[in-house]
Amino acid sequence: MQPIPPAVVAQPVTDRPAIEDPDAAAIRNYRQLAVRNPLLGTLACAGLGLVMYLLDFGPGVWAPILVATVLLGALLVWMAVWYAPRLRKAQVLMTKDAWRQAPAAVLGLDGKHFVVEAEGRRLRIPEIGGRVAHRVVGRTGRLWLLGPDPSGLVLARVDGLGTALWGRELTGPGNLEPVPAESFGSAAADPVTIAWAEVLRRAVRYRVWPYMITFGLLALILLSFVAIQGVTTAVVIVCVLVLGVSFPILLRRHLAARRRFQPWDDLPELVRAGAWQPVGISLAPWRPPMTGTADAHGVIRLADGAELQIRLPDAGPALIGNIQQVGGLWVAGEPVPGKLFAVGYPGFPVLGLATFSQGMRPV
Repeated sequence: MQPIPPAVVAQPVTDRPAIEDPDAAAIRNYRQLAVRNPLLGTLACAGLGLVMYLLDFGPGVWAPILVATVLLGALLVWMAVWYAPRLRKAQVLMTKDAWRQAPAAVLGLDGKHFVVEAEGRRLRIPEIGGRVAHRVVGRTGRLWLLGPDPSGLVLARVDGLGTALWGRELTGPGNLEPVPAESFGSAAADPVTIAWAEVLRRAVRYRVWPYMITFGLLALILLSFVAIQGVTTAVVIVCVLVLGVSFPILLRRHLAARRRFQPWDDLPELVRAGAWQPVGISLAPWRPPMTGTADAHGVIRLADGAELQIRLPDAGPALIGNIQQVGGLWVAGEPVPGKLFAVGYPGFPVLGLATFSQGMRPV
């Protein structure tokens, strides 16, 4: 087992049901959003398609909307068959039991999963982005578990990460890929920190480009409308009005998202910008939004006693949860006002961005 990295991260609560863990509310909000969006999209597409049909528009208009409705409906069916039952089982475990610490040894990799031995059981647990979960377990030598339930479902948490991973108890040996050996070096060169920074950098595209993709799909629908109806004055006016109204709205949202999330492209370089150092931190009250991230503000205390105001743009529940429980944070480089820094907990999949300024803000 590799040595535990120097950063100290939050641990799940063990004196009450897991559903009362501070991280549980943020995770529940995110999952509710993941269920709500496809449902609202399906209803919106179905309603729009029905209106187009009743107004006697041709199939070139309502057929693409019907296809979108069917695809979103298929997603809802999949969620009802696979996702919803697992979510109910997970909620039962979290309501009934408290997290418990279990010594764990990583036995190997199995595709997008890893297999551990814990409490005399072999558990198959899904990996997270960057395939870093098994590395953290290999270093710390432990997991936080709920279950298994009668169906074999197990909920597992790795240190630093608030999200519960849905695992399953194995009965057979399986064909496992051996885990590559690694060592924990400096924080700036740590493979877990670097891999997680790359995951967060790649995630920017999913927040920036949906608006332009929406406009492209709208343009395709209008082109099919023109192809079916023919080029007439009324058709041209409708298309120009729809595109003229939607393009500036979606472009403005795209550019705003780009300005907001573009700094995350620099996270891998910021991780290597300087030696990581711990600081004390106090945060203003922060509530997890339905979108998952929001700005946070607070005050850090340096080793020499100096204090700086800190802003954490688009901070997620994992970063905020660790700060609130630990009361400390690590910064890549010497904190100075006017620059962007990587912050988090080196050796764990918990990273964010930060800027600093002089003066005090109420906390």
